Amino acid sequence: WKILKRPLLVEDAGIFFDKYDNFPGTFSKWIFKSLGFEGVCKLYQPGDSAHFQLTLCYLESPDSIHFFTGIGRGTLIAPKPGHNPNLPFSVLFVPNGHKKTYHELAQAKEHGPVSFRTKALQAFIEWYATAHKAEKKKKKQHLKSLSSDLNPANRSNHKAYLKKHSTAV
Repeated sequence: WKILKRPLLVEDAGIFFDKYDNFPGTFSKWIFKSLGFEGVCKLYQPGDSAHFQLTLCYLESPDSIHFFTGIGRGTLIAPKPGHNPNLPFSVLFVPNGHKKTYHELAQAKEHGPVSFRTKALQAFIEWYATAHKAEKKKKKQHLKSLSSDLNPANRSNHKAYLKKHSTAV
């Protein structure tokens, strides 16, 4: 906030193997870089439960911080031969209710409903729309008032508007 002096939205995400306590979590990238694909696969058994989790942090002002979380639950599977992408966890994770991995769903553009990122963003959007509804209504009323004040048919209002909204120099 000190640098931008305006609202800021940031995110952090990771996969969590449910048999461990918050692991690898937000360290997923570093665990993969340290252990490699094969090393990661040694951390679980096919069929183990896991979940992807993303948390959005919205800093509205120094005194107003809000968090929104999206979770996608599922199961870990054995690696498929020859499948070693840069984002390894999505090829090892099958969301609950699906037969395809998260990677396969994303490739087919079918991942929207199970996307942990989408869930977090929807929670933020719903909150933002509700929290700022009164503010939006107030701005709309102000714009309507300005529009009326500046309407050429209301020439007599121009002087009143300028007097009301101008600062003497």
